[in-house]
Amino acid sequence: MNKEQSQEIANTIVKQLGGRRFMMMTGVKQFMLGSNGEVSFKLGRNKSKCNHVKIEYDYGRDLYNVVFGRIYNYEYKELERTDGCFFDMLEELFENYTGMYLRL
Repeated sequence: MNKEQSQEIANTIVKQLGGRRFMMMTGVKQFMLGSNGEVSFKLGRNKSKCNHVKIEYDYGRDLYNVVFGRIYNYEYKELERTDGCFFDMLEELFENYTGMYLRL
């Protein structure tokens, strides 16, 4: 997968979460694009104590893998991992786990 394809997949993931509305409603910071079309970002305070989210695209199955984690004292701890999510499940999964609403 080349850089353009990876960036296109990452942009699609952000659009499926809600795009700019998602960024404004949650206050996400430090968007990072991975080499395989993955997106990771930092979150503010929420009910789950999660401060890092990573969304990977499973190219073979055309599904997403979502990992909620916590970074504290330079150590990463995976809190929950959900494999095999459809694109229309991303918003609901994010809202249910973090308690942050993506719509008014």
